[in-house]
Amino acid sequence: MKTIIFLFTGIRNSLAAAKKIAAVLGDCKLIPIASQKNITGDTVPDADRVGIVCPRYFSGLTLMVAAFAGNLKRFTN
Repeated sequence: MKTIIFLFTGIRNSLAAAKKIAAVLGDCKLIPIASQKNITGDTVPDADRVGIVCPRYFSGLTLMVAAFAGNLKRFTN
């Protein structure tokens, strides 16, 4: 089962966690959310499973992660 994990990391703790999750799941691709920031429109991942790994700050998600999550759409046939 193909999996994509989108990640946002500051001091690399989330990157380490995402790598551990990917190793357990297998057939997993890690994509930094920052690399998606200039993409306009909806994001429809080509995967069976999708996850987001990011730190939680005092007020919740960073603006970049929240905006990305709002554009994340599920592909359905």
